[in-house]
Amino acid sequence: MPLTRDAKGDAICITASKAGKKFMVAATTHPMNQVGTLMKHVGTLMFAALALGACTSDYRGMTEPVTERHQRMTDQSDLEVPSNCPIYTPTGGDIDTPELPYESPVRFACGVDAAGSKYGLVTGDTGDLAIVRGNREIGLYVAFDANSHTQLTAAQLGFDGDSPAIQAWSAPVDVTSQECCAEHEPNAEIPMTLVALGAHGMLLSLGDFDATPTQVAISYMNADLFPNAGFSPNTGYMWRFYVNDAVGSAP
Repeated sequence: MPLTRDAKGDAICITASKAGKKFMVAATTHPMNQVGTLMKHVGTLMFAALALGACTSDYRGMTEPVTERHQRMTDQSDLEVPSNCPIYTPTGGDIDTPELPYESPVRFACGVDAAGSKYGLVTGDTGDLAIVRGNREIGLYVAFDANSHTQLTAAQLGFDGDSPAIQAWSAPVDVTSQECCAEHEPNAEIPMTLVALGAHGMLLSLGDFDATPTQVAISYMNADLFPNAGFSPNTGYMWRFYVNDAVGSAP
């Protein structure tokens, strides 16, 4: 889901339902450089419109192939670059017109785990947050636009320093509750590891998760990740999903 921030630098959390034309907006008091988040649950359909050339309702079966070569960056992870990425969550989909599920510079993304499972993360107009299996290592694969402005280097990601360009959080909070978001919880930030890197793709590890239900959020700002590409400093991307189960759901 695309990210933005207001002129004051405050994070804004939005969920949108295109069908009902209703928006829930909750502005936080956290500076964007610490927790930035815009949640926009607007499903889109790039691959039907561009690859298939027609409308489709087969959101659950929509995938995008991973064709780029990647260099392994660590031997301390059991994750592998996926051969393809599912796009939508199991309940995700679009209501009417096909639109882009991801906006430039992101081409597509998906969750992965050490057992080889892959998870679509786009909710669209109709879906719930993805639920990723726990008791294993979990990660995120992201493919960016294939042009010279969005080439990736390990230095750009900054995981070896104190201010990585991409941040992640995990906390046992329900996205529909007043607490809402993992990135708003104290001491919720979790470290990430760069597992594999291509010219325009990356596989990140979020580490090992146990059987406890939790919410995970991952975000970056375009200008931080691609400082020479001319992106607005107020735009970026966020992924959000549950691990094991939706927090607060009945056993």
